[in-house]
Amino acid sequence: MRFFPLFLICFAFLASCVSVDGEHVDSSFTYQALGKRGVKLTPVQISDTVTAKRVTGGQLLSLLGTEIRDERKDIKVHGKDDRLNSRAILKQIRSTNELSQEAINSLPGDVKPYVVYASIISDDTQSSNSENKNDKDQITGYVYSTERLMTVAFRVYDLKSKKMVWSGDVNKRLSKSKTYSPAEYERMQETKKDSETINMVGSIAKAISGKSDNKDIVKVRSFYPKAPSQRKVLKELFSDFADALPKKGMFE
Repeated sequence: MRFFPLFLICFAFLASCVSVDGEHVDSSFTYQALGKRGVKLTPVQISDTVTAKRVTGGQLLSLLGTEIRDERKDIKVHGKDDRLNSRAILKQIRSTNELSQEAINSLPGDVKPYVVYASIISDDTQSSNSENKNDKDQITGYVYSTERLMTVAFRVYDLKSKKMVWSGDVNKRLSKSKTYSPAEYERMQETKKDSETINMVGSIAKAISGKSDNKDIVKVRSFYPKAPSQRKVLKELFSDFADALPKKGMFE
């Protein structure tokens, strides 16, 4: 088995980098074997610690197939096989990210393509801000950014040999930024202060009248843009997964 502990794997000939944690590649899992046998996909699982927003496992399965086909013309994506998607098997993927040897042995051995299981294990957002300055150290803009970082655990199995042949946790980070001119920034600061004052007075009035709801009277506009959607991040992450699979020249 080949083991690649590096957090970041870069393919110079593609001028691209794929972030994979703890990648393991079995020596039998070559680009020749992958090209000959192709892959079968299973519904993408979503960890209990992750909240899915307007996406389902079935939709993500379709997206994963599309990204593999677009990114890797040399890999055939075969049709689904419901024998691989039992409730017990998918629950184990969702809870532990991989299959026990007992679970692998329970799956049919007549499946020629490699079988891919995937589980979304983390989804984090973070905000930051900075200032743009000119050569006179004067502020020319205020930059507010929001990023989303997602991680998906992928496990690839050879059911003919009853073993896992590829594993790794693929990461993808995307961000959105908004830059405000000094004048825009000052106007938004004033608007924010006015809105907060109105909401504070309103909450006091509600408390006096005995109303218990905590809804704001006016919405306070945020400087930060919304984070990239889960679907957008996963689309690129799935493409990175396809990139990380064995290809000619990768480990030669």
